[in-house]
Amino acid sequence: MTLQEVLNQLNDGILITEVAKRAGIDKEQKLSTKLQNAAIVYNEQNNQWNYIGNSPSISLSREVNKPIKLLKVDRPFVSREEKHQRTNPKEHNDKNYELYANSISVDYSLLKEKKTFFLTEEMYKTLKVISKERSLKINVLIDVLLSKGLEYYNFDQK
Repeated sequence: MTLQEVLNQLNDGILITEVAKRAGIDKEQKLSTKLQNAAIVYNEQNNQWNYIGNSPSISLSREVNKPIKLLKVDRPFVSREEKHQRTNPKEHNDKNYELYANSISVDYSLLKEKKTFFLTEEMYKTLKVISKERSLKINVLIDVLLSKGLEYYNFDQK
């Protein structure tokens, strides 16, 4: 799959996690780094991924499952500071990315099975769909959502 095909899929609304999976890339972050190295950025104003370099025929024709190095022609368009900001989850406005970033910070060893937890059937189905779409374990998703809810309402986690 070429970078152009990745760009097209992202702009068709396919989640970056799914595009990475289709491309045979095991982690979303690896694909994000490849996009950054190829001068491909997400424009929040128009909700589109754009190539910002000046040589799309060279840059976007590369295979995404091979190493994607920052090309000399794209270097003026990719600043190190800008690259750092896009990968910092605290400064990122994409809620899907934020959920993913929070889920990878969960310590699985601290998750304990509790049998007194009840959900409506509708809530369970919703969580199951979100879990599947985002490739997250449902218990991790619930932990993140509860933690963020407690944080939102200013409850101390004890």
